[in-house]
Amino acid sequence: MTTYKAIHGKLIQHLASDPDSAAYEGQLWFNTTSSDYKTITKVPGAWASGGALNTARGQIGCCGTQTAALASGGGASYLAVVEQYDGSSWTEVADLNQARLNLVSSGTSTAAISFGGYVSPIPAPDGNQALNEVWDGSSWTEVGDLNTGRQGAAALGTTSTAAVAAGGASAPGASIDPSETWDGSSWTEGSNLNTARQEAGGSGAVDDGIIYGGYSDTRTTIAESYNGTSWTEVGDLNTLRSRPGRAGSSSTDALAYGGSTHPTFSALTEQFDGSSWTEVADMSAARAADQGTGSTISALAAGGRGAPATAATEEWDFTQTLAAGAWSTGGNMNTGREYPAGAGTQTAALAAGGNAGGSPNELALVEQYDGSSWSEIADLNTIRGRERGHAGGSTTAAIVIGGFSGGATADCETWNGTSWTEVANLNTNAISRTSGGTSTAAIASGGGPAVVDSEEWNGTSWTEGSNINAGRARGSHIGTQTAAFHISGETAPTSVESYDGSSWTETTDVNTGRQFGSGAGTTSAGLFFVGGPPYQAKTEDWDGSAWTEVADVPTAHSNSAPAAQGTSSSTLSAGGATPNLATTYEWTRSQNIKTITD
Repeated sequence: MTTYKAIHGKLIQHLASDPDSAAYEGQLWFNTTSSDYKTITKVPGAWASGGALNTARGQIGCCGTQTAALASGGGASYLAVVEQYDGSSWTEVADLNQARLNLVSSGTSTAAISFGGYVSPIPAPDGNQALNEVWDGSSWTEVGDLNTGRQGAAALGTTSTAAVAAGGASAPGASIDPSETWDGSSWTEGSNLNTARQEAGGSGAVDDGIIYGGYSDTRTTIAESYNGTSWTEVGDLNTLRSRPGRAGSSSTDALAYGGSTHPTFSALTEQFDGSSWTEVADMSAARAADQGTGSTISALAAGGRGAPATAATEEWDFTQTLAAGAWSTGGNMNTGREYPAGAGTQTAALAAGGNAGGSPNELALVEQYDGSSWSEIADLNTIRGRERGHAGGSTTAAIVIGGFSGGATADCETWNGTSWTEVANLNTNAISRTSGGTSTAAIASGGGPAVVDSEEWNGTSWTEGSNINAGRARGSHIGTQTAAFHISGETAPTSVESYDGSSWTETTDVNTGRQFGSGAGTTSAGLFFVGGPPYQAKTEDWDGSAWTEVADVPTAHSNSAPAAQGTSSSTLSAGGATPNLATTYEWTRSQNIKTITD
């Protein structure tokens, strides 16, 4: 008899608490505390913004993957433009030999074919093209043409040497049903579709694929699978549409997104499992996504027809096992305050100094958090507030940087778990500087008024570094000394600058401008929350390419102490201005754990 271990490679574990690791996806365990069998499953997929095309256009030929794609031709003005995507930005490469739109593509970003399409002025009957060009990573070469000139065909295949062109429109623009197969040198006529159509989506391989939607006399929901020999009708789409984006690996694994519903456009995404289509997360903007590319796990929508044509890129992610994050209330601080400096993690944090109602009410008070309650520990040597400094790896090794003590102060102090010690001062004395890192490798940047200086701490002294681009106070920090974000601030409330250890570069702005925010995590997975004015409850999650608004903090406020060494999945916000907040809010984003009930 086959056992669970034979199938999955592991025995069913007996655990007192649920694991918080994606490594347990699909694995079964028995929770001895709750007496339940459990597993970790993926959360529903979602779309996020990617890098925009350089040229806005629709009716593009697109192929490749989410992190290595090619977008060819398109546009209302019959373009030859080709762009290559690296997962973050598009770069123009060599043009097609023939400008055209409504073409289709197959292959990768370095080895592809683009075939069919429509051109004007018309060099072929009704402008429908049989032209086929192959891309070798540097230039396009015309190779064997289609037997039937067509635009708006559906394409199957993932290489430059094996593809299917199905349906489309030929002279005089009517939908057709023939299909053709490409073997790397020539096209061979194959079996006809059951339903003639143009502008359908296509996913999968040349011998295991599916086409869906499109336009015949009217828009259709019909889907047909292909086994390399014949076409078979399968489960229909839920929504009528033509020009959907397409992704997927086979006739039982496909993703259709966006499309034209004339006279409007759709943002709907549907996923096919071999028998039926299920609506999943919508795109952020409705559009005729035209071709698109990728897999049902990781897809790409580039450009498309809308009102007007767009350059926007969206990326589909169905890899996450982390559930949506949420804020909950933790233990109150003993002394409510604003502007405290924060260090540590969600379950082992420090809140140092701050203001009890604004200047001149600066504090030397320090409290330590154990995940449930705060305890007063040794005071700072210097009373101070307005510390935008959040640094320190733990409750036993921290640093407080600058601040305000009757005036701007450059004083710094380190914590060893028992006492605070004054160390070398900052070179630049300014209020509301942004800082972070650890007690032996920290960074401070900006400050008021409009300071651009940044400095680096090596555990002994501060050394001048490169300047930020937009001088400002009241910003927030995420990251380390060599991979940091300086986020928002007084004169640039949405701006984000990224530091790589040598220079600052402007990167993607946050969605909501603010000052006095708090941050945690890294430059590839960060969290930015609260701020003002007015007081903000908004939380934004950074996934390495885009900021997305997630669950709000229960109480809008600013100037809180974060667990600055926390992560985008686990941090806290302690104190802050509403004014003089004592409340602690804990942010947690855990694995998506499912209890097995049958």
